[in-house]
Amino acid sequence: MKYVSLSIGALLCYACNDALTDELFEKQVLLTKNGWIEQYIDITESEQSDLSIAVSVNGTTDNDRNINVQLKFDSTNLVDYNFEKYRRDSSLYYLQLPSSVVSFKNNGDRITVPAGDIRAISHLALDISKLEDIYGDYVIPVTIDAVSEYKKADDYHKALYHIVLKNKFSGDYSGELKVFKTDSRGNSITDNPIIVNTKTLYAIEKQRAYFYAAHYDRSEWERDKYIINFTMDENDNIQLDALNPDLGLVQEKAAITYSISPDRNDNRYEILAIEIELSYMISLPLLSPQYPVRVQGKINKSERVLKQQ
Repeated sequence: MKYVSLSIGALLCYACNDALTDELFEKQVLLTKNGWIEQYIDITESEQSDLSIAVSVNGTTDNDRNINVQLKFDSTNLVDYNFEKYRRDSSLYYLQLPSSVVSFKNNGDRITVPAGDIRAISHLALDISKLEDIYGDYVIPVTIDAVSEYKKADDYHKALYHIVLKNKFSGDYSGELKVFKTDSRGNSITDNPIIVNTKTLYAIEKQRAYFYAAHYDRSEWERDKYIINFTMDENDNIQLDALNPDLGLVQEKAAITYSISPDRNDNRYEILAIEIELSYMISLPLLSPQYPVRVQGKINKSERVLKQQ
């Protein structure tokens, strides 16, 4: 027992020594944020924005040299991810954000971590207005291609930035939408409706988003057939229109309401609650071969926002 106590005491004293001169691990260069990253881009003010990418050096001692880091877009990383996630269902594959939309700013693909520091920042410039397919599900694949000193971290030198555009009313909603079959007079058949408890609105412009009709979502392999655009004017009037004319969309009601309440934990913020009420009819032959279906209900979300000055 006495031997164990002495050993623990020796280890504690060693751990408390701030003057360690020997590196305990092999120094490596990595992307500070790596792997899969949900990257939110707010387009309420502008469709042009910057994305920061940090490069770091790990280890237990100071960095004593300049480290030149070469970054690049790595389509291979995205190809591998898509195949691992979806195998041969290519209709669900994430798309690489085109070079016309994203680029490194000011030769940002070549940056230097200076001696005495452990981090450097690169910047990407994004211009969403140049995006031709606004309904695509996009990713920016970035990797450390080469370093002048040390080595690339084996598991942490790649990142997939999943682009999520935001406007005031986009996001994930909960609530209840019911999908009813209808009769020859257009009345809802209330027996056994399909219940939809979540719906996502995907921003594409400052005043425009889209969602997938009825019970469909982004996991459907034919999802593009069910896209409904949601456009709101300056007076909060909403217009629905279907990307696919075969849906035969008929808008019956679309209304949005906002409410603000104080954030009781931080007076710099407030809670913005949004409720959307929808009623529309569409043709879904697989669900109702004879007559259209009616989608009806309310969805809502709330989020913490800075107080307006």
